[in-house]
Amino acid sequence: MDFIGRKSELGRLNHFNRTPQSRIAVVYGRRRIGKSLLIQQALQSRKPLFFEALEERPTRDQLNHFMLQLQHATGRSVITAASSSAIEGYNNHGLLTYVVLEALTKTDKDDKDEVTLSQVADRVDHDVPIISKTAFGIEQWPHNKIEGNFVLGKRVSTINDPTPVIIPKSPTHVLIREELLRKKPSADAEGEQELAPGTQVRVVESVGNWVVIAREGQRLGYVPAESLARLQ
Repeated sequence: MDFIGRKSELGRLNHFNRTPQSRIAVVYGRRRIGKSLLIQQALQSRKPLFFEALEERPTRDQLNHFMLQLQHATGRSVITAASSSAIEGYNNHGLLTYVVLEALTKTDKDDKDEVTLSQVADRVDHDVPIISKTAFGIEQWPHNKIEGNFVLGKRVSTINDPTPVIIPKSPTHVLIREELLRKKPSADAEGEQELAPGTQVRVVESVGNWVVIAREGQRLGYVPAESLARLQ
């Protein structure tokens, strides 16, 4: 079918296509005057993804609908950081990136070198809400749509960075009960010292239900995440 007219509008949209920066173009007008066809015509030389919203439906339904359309359009599984705005700036990464990297890292507890898609998705579902609640006081809930399961690759050992990590001295949390400082994230791990309720510490890392804490810029050890309250 030939596309007739709308040369000025096509020119403006094509100009947007040629710019290297990310930009937003808003196409508006009355119903059924060819807005969708105009956009399709302007993007015919590319590989666009089209999504349609649901009329008068809540945000959760809109998001689920979007994820299904994205999965259908790409034929791929989707793991997103959050159902709304995502937390950035955790251990030099976004929170989702940090958890995914942790899932791909080999630890002493791993009995297999291979890591699968479902294992990464399960790790994201489990760790992201815990870390976000512990470190930022807000529960961030990931939103995933997984299509099948397959091996992503082999876990790799952590590469030690020769650059020393500088831990800020300002506290972020306070102990709400007496707690034994442990060398490993386990209730059976050897303890080093007792910390009294009211002790102010800084959370620097999260491992499942445990966190690494520090005081005055010095790394101390592990305590359960539930033993801490975030400072206001």
